[in-house]
Amino acid sequence: MIIKELILISFGKFINKKLEFKNGINIIYGDNEAGKTTLHKFIEGMFFGFFKPYTKRKVYTDEYDKYFPWENNDYRGILKYLHDNEVYRIERNFLKGNDEVKIIDDKTGEDITHIYEYDKVIRLPNPASRHLGLNRVVYNNTINIKQLGNKTDDDLAKEVKDSLINLGGSMDEDISVKSVIERLANRMDNIGTKKRIKTSPYGKIIAEINSLEKERQKSLRIMNEVKEQQKRLNEINNQIKELKNTKRLLENNLELIEVYRAKDKYNKALHLIEDINKLTKDTKSLKRYEKVNSEEYTEVVKMDNSLKTIEEGLNNLKGKYNKIKNKIRRIQKNIEELASFDKIQDSEEIDRLLSDYMIMENQNKELISIKKKIEDIKKELEEGKNLKVSDINEDFYKYEELQHEKDELLYNKDYANVTFLKARLDEKEKGYKRLKIYKVMCIVGALAFAPLGIIFDPLLFLTTILPLSLFAYFILAGRETKNYLNKLNTQLKSIEEEEQESKARIKEIENQMEEILNKYGCKTKTEFRKLINKYSREASFIEDRQIQLKELKQRKEYIINEIKGHESIIRKYLTLAGVESEINFDNVKKVRQKYNKYLELKKFNISLKQEMNEIQQEIENNRVKYDNISKKLVNILEKNNVQDIKEFKEALNEKKKYIELTKKLENKNNLLKSILGDTSIEYLKKKAEESNSSYKDNIKKLDKNKIKSELKEVTSTIIDKRHEITRIEEKIKNLTSKTRPVVDIEEDMMRKNKIKEEYESKLKALKLAKDTIERISKNIQRDFAPRLNKKVSNIINKVTAEKYNEVKITEKIDIRIVDPKTSKLVNIEELSGGTIDQIYFATRFGIIDIIKGDNNIPLILDDCFVQYDLNRLESILSFLANVSQERQILLFTCHRREKEVFDRLGIEYNYIELTH
Repeated sequence: MIIKELILISFGKFINKKLEFKNGINIIYGDNEAGKTTLHKFIEGMFFGFFKPYTKRKVYTDEYDKYFPWENNDYRGILKYLHDNEVYRIERNFLKGNDEVKIIDDKTGEDITHIYEYDKVIRLPNPASRHLGLNRVVYNNTINIKQLGNKTDDDLAKEVKDSLINLGGSMDEDISVKSVIERLANRMDNIGTKKRIKTSPYGKIIAEINSLEKERQKSLRIMNEVKEQQKRLNEINNQIKELKNTKRLLENNLELIEVYRAKDKYNKALHLIEDINKLTKDTKSLKRYEKVNSEEYTEVVKMDNSLKTIEEGLNNLKGKYNKIKNKIRRIQKNIEELASFDKIQDSEEIDRLLSDYMIMENQNKELISIKKKIEDIKKELEEGKNLKVSDINEDFYKYEELQHEKDELLYNKDYANVTFLKARLDEKEKGYKRLKIYKVMCIVGALAFAPLGIIFDPLLFLTTILPLSLFAYFILAGRETKNYLNKLNTQLKSIEEEEQESKARIKEIENQMEEILNKYGCKTKTEFRKLINKYSREASFIEDRQIQLKELKQRKEYIINEIKGHESIIRKYLTLAGVESEINFDNVKKVRQKYNKYLELKKFNISLKQEMNEIQQEIENNRVKYDNISKKLVNILEKNNVQDIKEFKEALNEKKKYIELTKKLENKNNLLKSILGDTSIEYLKKKAEESNSSYKDNIKKLDKNKIKSELKEVTSTIIDKRHEITRIEEKIKNLTSKTRPVVDIEEDMMRKNKIKEEYESKLKALKLAKDTIERISKNIQRDFAPRLNKKVSNIINKVTAEKYNEVKITEKIDIRIVDPKTSKLVNIEELSGGTIDQIYFATRFGIIDIIKGDNNIPLILDDCFVQYDLNRLESILSFLANVSQERQILLFTCHRREKEVFDRLGIEYNYIELTH
């Protein structure tokens, strides 16, 4: 698999950015913040999106917001990759709510998204499922290696174990044992457990059986209660029959009492009728006093008292009115003496007169102070007239530029490159000397074998071919080495010349910097900066003083105008009040006092007039009230047919007698009605004639009230019993409506229990299958552990230059290494940081090699060798050069070391440089 092209339509800082990669090694160089990590994350995002793994719902990672486009809301990209000579195009829209993934055959343009796996959690196709064949966890822990991220995380152990199980069980990772176990677990999960009563069929059927059992128990309880209520119903019906018999007996006794009592009532009624006739005659004689009103008598008495009170009040008000009238005459005379204040239109000016005077005095003092300040500032400005800051600032800026140029010349010296070239030159010179020795040895060898051919056998001349061939090879190698030595010497000479030029320029810069410091009598840059700060402060002080002078002059003009305004107003009111024209505190105070007296007199005059009007109005109101009461009093006397209050009182006494006789008459009539009741006097007369004296003694023994009470009690008891029957019948009806027959419930329970047994049988079978597969899978994983150890050991042997050659990795990806000196297992935490990085790199590479086999997917590296020294870097890059023959390498870096090593080793690569 080869990643061919990235098109960042809108991703992070990039807009419409295109990058093309080649097979083998690709170096993507860029400074910090150039966007290397963004490109690195773009590749990951195109394959997997930005979603959290192992979740049951769609959850975005923090990277979604981190790489959201800076300038717009379009969040999309395209990735093209080559697999089996076919180019595939992944198009992804990252935007929430509009996220979409398409996979297209780039040659034909056919949409082939449907042949890729569909992720039900994020509801999108999985572009990594078909050819990459890794999930996000394995991807980030194997082929995708980030800066300081060589170490694997905890989730990798589980994913690697599952991949090894699949390979061991089927020799094909696409046929997933893990998937089979997950499907078995899902089927068990779909059936559920007893506790999951809401979300699983098994839990629901258990809950339904329990519910039916509760319903059955409830139905049994209700049936027992219904039987008890029916038994109680029969008892109450029997009680009602007995109560009805008792009621009939009481009613017969009551009838006998009524007949005997009728004669007694008749005799009493005759006496009452005689009394009623006499009282009727007496009330007729007093009937004319019936309409005399006692309440009106009370009102008449009150009216008479009110008339006397009003008459007395009128006399008092007239005296008060005359006193106020005399006061008003005296006050108006005083007001006329201060009549000049009538011309004042704005009374607020008088109120402010004293405060205006005080303000004017303060302004005079401020004016004197301002004049003094103006003179002082003019003197200060005259002293600082010759100060110039622009010249020293310009020299300081020039000094800074020279300092910057000097620093650049010092820091740009290529010490590392010179050291490397000298070391390389020394190494090649030694090699060139060895080649000379080898050539001499070859000539000596050829000369040694030639006489043997002459003396013994011509065929022995063939033995000279090898030393002569080697001699020819060493001549060619010597020429190449000689050319390389010349090239190195040229480079060193060029660098040394550049260094001499830099030193000369640095000396020139230092002289110029010293001239600037001497110009101002400074020895160091710090003294120079202090001098500038001092000049700047003095210049700023002068500028502030000029602004202050301008403001003081403006304030002076303003205060002068204000003082003139205040003097004009004060003089106006001194004249108006007839006070001396000199403006001083006492005269201003006199104006205020006179004006206050004038206002108080006017206010008091108005108040007295208002009071006089109120008294006059009150006199009129009392006169009207007196007349109204007098008229009403006459009307009430006429209404009650009396001439005066005395006659009214006598009429009330006669009315009292009339009322007493009327009440007696009413009582007698009521007593007669109570005796007669609903009957008439004729009916009582008839009943009295029917009474039999033989039952007289027996009837006297009977207590009518007691019988009535007993009859009422029996009747009430019968009603209560009937109500109780109604309640019991209603209760029985309600109880039977709340439940089903027990037989129906038990039939439902039998059916549900049968379903429950079927679920339990399925769960048992699924658990047995799952346990069996998991047991077999553990054995398979142990079989693959040696392969992984061997693979990682071979890689670590290469990248550590044969320093370490045996590694042991547990199923949890815990790593130990065999110390070649002691043959003991050592925890990698005890090794150096660089060695640990190498071991983790080898482990990642070995894992992906085991898991993916011949599927040589790309290796993506993001600044992961920053902690490597030069030797380790050369070892790992040599290893990657060999690996690049079989798989693509994408190497993101912010250093040029990798490029220089590849150039030195003569390894081809595709170079891409990112710019800001």
